[in-house]
Amino acid sequence: MGEGVLVICALDSKGEVFEFLRGRLLAHGLAPITLDVSCREFRPEFRQEFSAPEVAREGGAEFREVQAETKPGARPVMVKGGRRIASRLLAQKKIRGCISVGGANGTGMACDIMQALPIGFPKLVVSCVASGDTRGYVGAKDITMMHSVGEISLNRMIECILSNAAAAMAGMARLESPEEGERKPLVAISTFGVTEPCVKRASGLLRERGYEVMEFHSSGAGGMGLEELVKEGQVEGVLDITTSELADELVGGIYSAGPRRMEAAGEMGVPQVVLPGAMEVMNFGAPETVPSRFSGSAFFRYTAEITLMRSNPEQSALLGEEFARKLNRAQGPTAVLIPLGGFSHLDRSEGLQAVSYEGEALGPWHDPLANQEFMRALEAALDTSRVELLRVDAHINDPACAEKAVETLEELMGRT
Repeated sequence: MGEGVLVICALDSKGEVFEFLRGRLLAHGLAPITLDVSCREFRPEFRQEFSAPEVAREGGAEFREVQAETKPGARPVMVKGGRRIASRLLAQKKIRGCISVGGANGTGMACDIMQALPIGFPKLVVSCVASGDTRGYVGAKDITMMHSVGEISLNRMIECILSNAAAAMAGMARLESPEEGERKPLVAISTFGVTEPCVKRASGLLRERGYEVMEFHSSGAGGMGLEELVKEGQVEGVLDITTSELADELVGGIYSAGPRRMEAAGEMGVPQVVLPGAMEVMNFGAPETVPSRFSGSAFFRYTAEITLMRSNPEQSALLGEEFARKLNRAQGPTAVLIPLGGFSHLDRSEGLQAVSYEGEALGPWHDPLANQEFMRALEAALDTSRVELLRVDAHINDPACAEKAVETLEELMGRT
């Protein structure tokens, strides 16, 4: 029998579809391991290695209890059971990939289970919801989503799509992992367009010194991915240059990475150097999407689709306190580096102009008072017996800032 592939399915609603998919996987020499997350009916006529009653028991309930629940009530039990089984199969090296097919509820359950599988492990979902906003399904994991185009029922077009999915899974499951040989220490770096010169300089220096670098765009999903990779234990150091997702979390901007951003490295004891990169930048959509409660703020029209809002002194102080609160809990070597010359490409005394809510010119985006409030609040709340506080008399995008950040991170990594 070939490589094992976990097939997450809902046999009570799509049994025939999964029978077809199972056949296509077998045709590619794979060994399907079916995990049924049905919440309404147990259908023993279909081949299943893990039946819905077994999954329910793994989740801490009897299947009759799951059947009595609504979909939202049943889902946590089946997801919990599915995650436990998937994690066990992975630890036993019995699976080389994971695949599923479903509508909105089936896709949600399958993706929730796939969240228990590590980044780099093949995960594929065929779904009718794959053409919309998939962030709620994918989260911070590398889940591949294939649009089913139509509702998922057997016909020649869906069969073609499922056959393509099976072939794709066969290719992914058989792909050999890169040789571990001379594995370099991996450093995670957060980036944004307005901090890119700093990131590129720091990345280049790290590579020259024998590190591997992975950059994460601070657009919400990127920050979530950085945190997830650190939690998985795949990162040896973090150079968190662009922490603006905290600002979006504060005001409800479009690039929030959630309330746990900037916490994983501290929890895992991973050495980290953190900068307030683009900390003054809060991201919204087109101008008409900006909430009216921010009408007194300063804005910059970055693109037709993105409106940037400049943090005011009060917001900056709150962000400084939040910075300190998160870093004070760090279990590993940690340093904060403050570039005194400004936090982003926009944040220079000779930088670009801000506009009002109505679009009228207001003056420079650069706001020294707001930056000072961030630093004042940070310094007042930071436990400097645990976290090193450094300042560099340079703008964040000046070479001196990147060089200091890399030098500091190397020193902290040397301590571990």
